[in-house]
Amino acid sequence: FFAGRVPVPVTLPSWRGARPLGARLGHLLDRDTAQVFYELRGQPMTMHVFDPQGMSMRGMQRRVVGRRVLFVGTKLGQSVLVLEDRGVGYLLTAPLDKDELVRAVADTPFPSDPN
Repeated sequence: FFAGRVPVPVTLPSWRGARPLGARLGHLLDRDTAQVFYELRGQPMTMHVFDPQGMSMRGMQRRVVGRRVLFVGTKLGQSVLVLEDRGVGYLLTAPLDKDELVRAVADTPFPSDPN
């Protein structure tokens, strides 16, 4: 569905403990995204898959978890987490504690992870 509509390959991580609810084309600033909705720990979680080239992480806290570099912050009462995997950006928002969102990402395999 997203091929040709989003400028990056859309491979969805299998979030441990998350239930997929739906997806649609979305926008993040000036970028077309694949916007995917989940329920995680009883709370709504939204993920945007996008081209991260040139995106500013100003105001975000940089964290390193394993071999991943994450940027974490808060916007409008929601925790926000951004990461890049093989040139694909993932932005997650949820009304969870930032550390809970970081743990969810740390527990999830991504396409570039070794088997």
